[in-house]
Amino acid sequence: MRPWYTEGVKAAGGRTLTGQFDMEPDAIADFLLGVLDSDAPVNPVEDLPIHRALKLATVELKYFYQQAALARPSAVTDVQIGDWFYGKTLAGKLYFALRAHFAQNGSDGLKLFSSNQLVPYHQRFRAEA
Repeated sequence: MRPWYTEGVKAAGGRTLTGQFDMEPDAIADFLLGVLDSDAPVNPVEDLPIHRALKLATVELKYFYQQAALARPSAVTDVQIGDWFYGKTLAGKLYFALRAHFAQNGSDGLKLFSSNQLVPYHQRFRAEA
């Protein structure tokens, strides 16, 4: 994804969708994968509640993927990007795994985050697939 992301930034005149969370995409993915192995995930941001850190991390990773997708040669719509992200990427599969994990193992804040913010309603049919 990194080469497409770099192209996306160039095409946008150096502007990025990312930058709200101070972690590289690979570190974010590692953090999110580590969350699946723990009922009490380690928070990489000391001054934020874990559900807020998770929200920022998942949004940051999604924006990385979206900027990469926008750089591809053919024009794509937001619906196509959503279908691709949640239906065909490892990150999308990870978001569904996190949603299921927190539904069973999370605090009230994590359950609320995972049920309302992690996967858009129009993509939730993929959980049953």
